[in-house]
Amino acid sequence: MKQHYLFFTMLLICGLLGFRPARAQATTEAAAAGPEQQHRNVVRLDVLSPAVHTLINSLLESNGVTIPVLASYERHLTGRWSLGAEGFLRGGSTPDRGSGAALQARYYLTGAERAPLTGLYVAPVVSYRLRRVVYMGSTNRQGHRGGAGFLLGYQLPLGPAARARFVLDGAAGAMAWTRLGSDQQVQPLASPEQPLPIGGTGLVPDARLGLGYRF
Repeated sequence: MKQHYLFFTMLLICGLLGFRPARAQATTEAAAAGPEQQHRNVVRLDVLSPAVHTLINSLLESNGVTIPVLASYERHLTGRWSLGAEGFLRGGSTPDRGSGAALQARYYLTGAERAPLTGLYVAPVVSYRLRRVVYMGSTNRQGHRGGAGFLLGYQLPLGPAARARFVLDGAAGAMAWTRLGSDQQVQPLASPEQPLPIGGTGLVPDARLGLGYRF
């Protein structure tokens, strides 16, 4: 009887010792494989700029209708760092139109330990814009602008951080814009009336509110 008891006791101990390392090994392997399986890319469409520009131009009817688009792509690099690019286009019937692109590096202060590309971040930004004044349906003047600034934002996963496909990205900051070269007269006016001057220089606030998709 004692031999049977001793045998079953040793079998139970060996089973426990064999089960725990295997479980620990599986957990370690899952943790190691986890970051590779997580989403490391985000494409976003900004919804704040269209809303603000539409509101402003609705209040100031003489400025026409604006159709701004701001789309971006972000790629996780390593650790808390990512790099992104964005494209900007402002069309419609407003005289002040433009297009451009920007590069944005992000450092995530929080959230990166749960999943890449989530949490609170700071982001230096460099940007280029081509601004145009459209008069009587044709581009009359145009000028190039360069900008540098920063954003402080938060990218919120809409669901469990490691598996959520959709994210909500909000940020605010400031950009300093300067003229690159001289503004050019593209087409002479048919009348002495002068169109709106090309602006877009100096320190201006900047903000983002975008819906993104991770993959």
